[in-house]
Amino acid sequence: MTSSTLSSQSTVGQWLDDPAGAAIFDEILSQAGASRASLEPVRSLPLAQLVPMSGGLITDETVAEIVQRVGGVESTIDPAASTTGAAEAAAWVERITPDRVGPTS
Repeated sequence: MTSSTLSSQSTVGQWLDDPAGAAIFDEILSQAGASRASLEPVRSLPLAQLVPMSGGLITDETVAEIVQRVGGVESTIDPAASTTGAAEAAAWVERITPDRVGPTS
């Protein structure tokens, strides 16, 4: 994959494996005081999937800016779909199940 074919649907791993994409991520991560290692758990996810997962830290506009900076292609995903996903992600709350992993004593 080349920089010109990166999109919001390209995986985080594809972005990091591309020299231009990696440079953008390095800049963003540096500003956040983070490293590429922090993205390892999400390497297989599309860039756009980070929007609902980020709890508002990454917006659709941020993703569009990243794609534009690398000269990538526009996503064919409906922007309303990711907004819906963000609402669902924000509404999700983990429920604690007592003794789910066994007694703690």
